[in-house]
Amino acid sequence: MFPEKIKITDELIQLIIDARKEHNLTAYQLSEKIGKNKSWLPNIENRRTKNISRSDLYLLFKNFADEENLQPEQYIVKNLPRNCMIELEDGVTAPCYHVKEMLGVDSWEEYISLSPEEHNEEDEFYENRSNDLREKDISASVYRLSNILSTKLQSFDLDKKEDIIRYIDRMADNLENDFDHALDIYGLPYCPDDPISEESNAKTDYLKLLESLSNSNSIALDMMCSRSFVYSFIEGAPYEVYEFFKKIENWKNLTDPEDEKLYFALEDVKNYQFSVFSYIEDLAEYNKIFKNTLSVDYDLIFSKLYEIFRLYIKVAKMEYSFDLPIPDSSSNISELHQKTDKIIFDIEKEMRSRYRNRNSLW
Repeated sequence: MFPEKIKITDELIQLIIDARKEHNLTAYQLSEKIGKNKSWLPNIENRRTKNISRSDLYLLFKNFADEENLQPEQYIVKNLPRNCMIELEDGVTAPCYHVKEMLGVDSWEEYISLSPEEHNEEDEFYENRSNDLREKDISASVYRLSNILSTKLQSFDLDKKEDIIRYIDRMADNLENDFDHALDIYGLPYCPDDPISEESNAKTDYLKLLESLSNSNSIALDMMCSRSFVYSFIEGAPYEVYEFFKKIENWKNLTDPEDEKLYFALEDVKNYQFSVFSYIEDLAEYNKIFKNTLSVDYDLIFSKLYEIFRLYIKVAKMEYSFDLPIPDSSSNISELHQKTDKIIFDIEKEMRSRYRNRNSLW
């Protein structure tokens, strides 16, 4: 944000004086408190020192910033006069009011107290700012997000931090896998200042509805994921997890040992069978909440399931047969689930028996 070497301005000197006096510190005391010699800060306040390094500036304000759960640069910008000019990296300058917004420390009370002329001046600056400053705005927003996450994480114990990190990793995966759609979702104003910022009945009501929306979205996503897995498997989508039919077609040409081929092929069978019944269950929950009439293509997904069973039995050279019906919306799906579980159980039992005396995955 700030350059490596920062010019000491009158506004910055006044901020240093105000901050240390607020904490009942003399210039000598504050110098020693941060590990400098006694004359270091008096030389700055008396304008004998013309420049300060970024690291020393942050060190000077770090303890004050920590008290407000801010980063040093946020504390500095928050407390500088709104109209003073601030030098940023790469020789870019911007008025303090703009940098406050960049770092998320702009005060609403201060903003609404501005005159119409001052509002127009700030709006005009924003509309006409340079491309270099626009790039700084983008970097500042990324920095702000990182800072919020880091600051929030500090208030939790290690177990909770690990839970939160799993959410953050999932967010990163979402953005990496489909940036545009993930951005559309994350960009929605789920928790706006009004009514979230203050305790009120409106806040309680809003959060209750937000939790309900979150639960509904979770159910919808579960259905979408299970449905996607089922149809990707049938389609033979170009990922290893969906290549069952390709493996069967090229069974004799696969170079892995027979027991390993059978082991991993059965994992594919189990994954598809599990996803079929998960999809049916998830879709039922989805239709309850969203009052939709999405239907299961029973003929497609169960004929494919039975085909998968038979193909596996064939390459495994088993003497095994079954006769199960294609269900419909009125069928007892739970009972059918148990019957297909039994097929997998029988197959797995025979494979374990066949390879039990060998050094095998079975």
